[in-house]
Amino acid sequence: MKDILVFTRREDPYCLQAQDWQREVMLRHPEYEDIPLAVIDVDERPDLARQYRFTMLPAYFVGGQKICECPLKKERIADVFSRAWSEPDTW
Repeated sequence: MKDILVFTRREDPYCLQAQDWQREVMLRHPEYEDIPLAVIDVDERPDLARQYRFTMLPAYFVGGQKICECPLKKERIADVFSRAWSEPDTW
């Protein structure tokens, strides 16, 4: 399993929608609760956000690799969690 890193902005409507979809995905797959997940607000941690390459929010990374960024669909959020769950950790 690999970690998920999500860059977001608190009041952004796309980020809020993605959070709703993320909750739905996790309700359908309770095993995903074990996936290490870090949600980073770019306004609170601009230093960390500058270390990653993305142009739109939200932006999802699995094991440090960008998987997707806005605009998103619920299926893409499900894919992020599925990848993180099924990919072996490379540590």
